[in-house]
Amino acid sequence: MTVEMIGKYEIRGRLGAGAMGTVLDAFDPVIERRAALKIIPKPDAHDAEGEEGLARFKREAQAAGRLNHPNIVAVYDYGEDAERAWIAMELVKGGTLKQMLDRGERLPLAETLRVMEQMLAGLDYSHKRGVVHRDIKPANLMLTAEGQVKIADFGIARIENSSMTQIGTVMGTPAYMAPEQLRGETVDARADIWAAGVLLYQLLTGEKPFEGGYSAVMHKALHTEPTPPSALAVTAPRGFDAVIAKAMAKRPEDRFASASAFAEAIRLAAGPAATDAARGDDDATQMARPPPAARPAPAAEARHAEAGAAARKGPPLALIGGGVALAVAAGAAFLMLGDRAAPPPGNASQATADQQAGASEGRVIPPALRVLSRADFLAAAQAAAAAPACGLIASAASETGLVLEGVLRRGEDAVLRGVLEARAIPAAATTLALQGFEGPYCPALERVRPVLAAPGDAPRITLLGQAPLREGELLRFDVALPEWPTHLYVAYFMQSGEVAHLVPSATHPPGATVRLGDPRAGFPGWEVSEPFGTDLLLVLASEGPLFSATRPLVESQEAYLTALTEALGAARQAGRRVFVRPMVIETAAK
Repeated sequence: MTVEMIGKYEIRGRLGAGAMGTVLDAFDPVIERRAALKIIPKPDAHDAEGEEGLARFKREAQAAGRLNHPNIVAVYDYGEDAERAWIAMELVKGGTLKQMLDRGERLPLAETLRVMEQMLAGLDYSHKRGVVHRDIKPANLMLTAEGQVKIADFGIARIENSSMTQIGTVMGTPAYMAPEQLRGETVDARADIWAAGVLLYQLLTGEKPFEGGYSAVMHKALHTEPTPPSALAVTAPRGFDAVIAKAMAKRPEDRFASASAFAEAIRLAAGPAATDAARGDDDATQMARPPPAARPAPAAEARHAEAGAAARKGPPLALIGGGVALAVAAGAAFLMLGDRAAPPPGNASQATADQQAGASEGRVIPPALRVLSRADFLAAAQAAAAAPACGLIASAASETGLVLEGVLRRGEDAVLRGVLEARAIPAAATTLALQGFEGPYCPALERVRPVLAAPGDAPRITLLGQAPLREGELLRFDVALPEWPTHLYVAYFMQSGEVAHLVPSATHPPGATVRLGDPRAGFPGWEVSEPFGTDLLLVLASEGPLFSATRPLVESQEAYLTALTEALGAARQAGRRVFVRPMVIETAAK
């Protein structure tokens, strides 16, 4: 029987396949050692994307090949022939952490600490040797039959002093990517610290801190704080809230300086008994303890991502809109929550004692008995803002309450209200400024989600006149701009699926307030006419021009959103600020 050979390796079976190659069960007859052989096909000539994939594959071998640690999958060899390239690596008998989580299994606290201890030991070792993994996630953590953790797949790793392009390249798994990684900036070891914080959060709660598609995850990672783990799982010790908040700080400099510092903070939060149980009898992956660090403080409030783009100036406001009658629409009355019963008065210390007693007995304490803090308001605001299937809602919180501001599809305020009620947020502590709409605006809201301005921040829109605007009336509004020179764009989304550019591009000084829509010579104003209903106004304030060419006065929503997505991406790469504010415009017959 002929034995299939790849290089010097006998092929004994197939272990799996994925986007980055096929993995085979192989045997090295010279030294009689089994191995996992990861192979990819060689690219065709002039296949730039394929060449980049091959370079990434070689980089994986280089990155992991320089590492020799019990908590990192070992790389033995690299080779290639005319048809394919391969990496021979340690064959790990077991599965991945992702496979375990996908089966619905939850690790007890001691096992969670053990996984984190070993993973951080491997990361600390690789970081000290100049290798940043950049894709830490459950699928890249192997679990041996004996329970040992091994970090795998250094396919997108960054090697210090590497000539490979880093800036402007977004690679990784969005749910585990640090803000600077999502923005395509250069990353260092602190991006792995963020991902490890996400993993710890997931192991403690069974949920990722940020869920959704790429744009939704990016917006949340850049602008919001996750719900504290202890608020989601009674088994998550409160001491871990601050540890995870520091690991997932928006700014890299606010995170733990090293994997070993993160590991030490976990030990301090867990206490001696839990730490000893996590370590068990296996000393192979223990790290020398540095001097105890100060307990980490909760992460600061989310900072706005700063973005912008370079392009030519568009036409001044005077050149647009002459004689154009628009069917502005709305359905925009502000939605206010109805009264809800506030939590019964009681002794705060007694409530806390009841919570602790209930947690020790495995009972879930009713939310109404909890003493609400800023973290509770912030978590509730973020959860409520993310609840509607179609909407664009900014959130903020203080020690005394929360604010939700934005637009959403009509009827979905009930979902948002349900989230707040489930978390026992008193009506007196809730400020809502929400507008409902009916129309094809969900794709537009999703595209601009990453640049949504926080409540109260510029740009701010003030509609002049009473809603709904009646037939024959003029659409007029004021826009308060940011405290930096601003390029202003106003896009008007109509129920027909078209977009009118009321203000294609105009430049204004810092802090200006601009009135738009007043009639003047050659411009009769934007008069309300049929069809009536709800339309959507998007006001964008940019630190620089967004588009390289003037947009048509009216174009399809699809064409505009394609151009806008590219413009926002270019703005992010250029490091210029862009913020958006939505407003629903309601119109009706006389």
